[in-house]
Amino acid sequence: MKKRFTTICLAMCMAATLAGCGGKNTETGAPETQQTQTQDAKEQEQAGVEALNQAAAVNTGEAQYGGTFIVGVPEDPTMLCSAFSGNTHDLFFWLPMSIGLLDYDAADNMKPVCSELAESYEFSDDFMHLTFKLREASWTDGQPITSKDVKFTIENVSMNYNANMQQQLTNLESVECPDDRTVVINLSKPNRDLLGFWHRFYCSVLPEHVWKDYVQNYQDCPEYMNPTVTGGPFILKEYVAGDHATYVRNEKFLDGKEPYLDELILKIIPDETTMGEALEAGEIDLAQCAAISFDECDRLRDVEGITVYDIGKELRSTVYYVSLNQKREALQDKNVRVALIEAIDQEALIDLVFNGYGQVSYSPIPNNSAFTEIRTEPGEKYPYNPEDAAAKLDAAGYKADSNGDRGLELTAVVLTTEKDRLLSEAIRSDWAELGVTLKIIQLDSAAANERCWVQRDYDMTFIDGGLSTAFSACANRYCSNYMDKNYGNPGCITNERIDEIFDMVGTQDEQTQKELYAELQNLIAGEASNLWLQNWAPYAVANHFGGFPARPDVQFMDYSNVYLMEQ
Repeated sequence: MKKRFTTICLAMCMAATLAGCGGKNTETGAPETQQTQTQDAKEQEQAGVEALNQAAAVNTGEAQYGGTFIVGVPEDPTMLCSAFSGNTHDLFFWLPMSIGLLDYDAADNMKPVCSELAESYEFSDDFMHLTFKLREASWTDGQPITSKDVKFTIENVSMNYNANMQQQLTNLESVECPDDRTVVINLSKPNRDLLGFWHRFYCSVLPEHVWKDYVQNYQDCPEYMNPTVTGGPFILKEYVAGDHATYVRNEKFLDGKEPYLDELILKIIPDETTMGEALEAGEIDLAQCAAISFDECDRLRDVEGITVYDIGKELRSTVYYVSLNQKREALQDKNVRVALIEAIDQEALIDLVFNGYGQVSYSPIPNNSAFTEIRTEPGEKYPYNPEDAAAKLDAAGYKADSNGDRGLELTAVVLTTEKDRLLSEAIRSDWAELGVTLKIIQLDSAAANERCWVQRDYDMTFIDGGLSTAFSACANRYCSNYMDKNYGNPGCITNERIDEIFDMVGTQDEQTQKELYAELQNLIAGEASNLWLQNWAPYAVANHFGGFPARPDVQFMDYSNVYLMEQ
């Protein structure tokens, strides 16, 4: 029987390197200097180490094979093969059965790990040639996974449907397959950031023999809503819309690396309070940070048999983007956008919406220990200042009438989550004091995607995003060529210099990158199209399981190591 670290061993190893945020953080003021940022990050790191040590003492049982692990998720997917989608809820359901080339170690600043399809890699000194050697593996239909599958995926899926991969492979020259187990990716220009994008989140390898006839019309493939030929640790057994998806162990996963669990179930529970109640009742075993309310996590701290973790967002802080659409007539005036941002009490939002688990960020780069080398405070910042906001709207021609109404009516299109409701209602209240009317439209994921990212029909919307690798991955948030992509450039910014820097930053040496990132932060903040609410959401898990992900958010969750503990 293969050996695994128990949770205590895993946590102790992680504690040596993880940068943590510890318990509830109500320090919501943004850091003012690079020195302060570094100190904040060190304090977070120490708090995280202490939290890990305390949490590690909870789960000490021995690992065993078998059992069922039930994870609460907030809604149905729009597709089950989401190699073609960046939708978080789609990825919840897809990642357990998908396979990537590399994994990344959350305990070592996301260092690449050869625990997936690639058994080794070599990145040339000039950052233009990346070679993967593949281990022997097979699809669930018995066909071998080969370099041709990787080439097919990169050229036909990643390059067409994944915004992050499109950005990283802008200068792709060729993908070569010298043999069935070797893939060589050649660039025409260097990209030192390329190595960070081969997790299954960015590049889920697909079987060419199944998908080759559907790359232009992938919705027509039978595998689109019923994937049967996959390469990941779990195999889809059944999906019941509105209720659950059940997966069983892939006995042939990577030649002996099969999961401990017999079954993995994703249970659909839309209500965040009900999610916490289900965990307490033993109906689920993990309530992910994207699916449970902060109030419920605080309540569950006192419930026996459940551990609430405040850690897990140290490297990939969740950032709520509050974005204003520059393409809308009223928002084309920068002074109007600045006024609307200044009218929002951002620190109050952190307390109200995130229960104090976060801080205001005036930079698009979150204040984490992983980014202290490149994060700077922008020259233009727009803190809460309702008096200046009123003056700016006056100057822009939106003067208040005798009733305080400025005749400025805006529409927010947001998801049907509790966080989005609280956030939009709080902003509506702040803007009402300024004399601005905000209409709130809450939609499910599919309808919101259509209205926001296809029609671009909104004045304000939110994105729950993050930064886990190089900041160059965020080109899709700010570059003009992403305005036709899902979740792409929500502020509808058109700035040639921003486009230019994102296009070239990966080709530069480290010092030049730092200078370019500093310029980018100034440029992006100066557009006044986004405000960033950095938060570190807690999650809650049943104590009789070990090996669960240290950071069980969508991008890096891996349930192949989860095990039921002998008590």
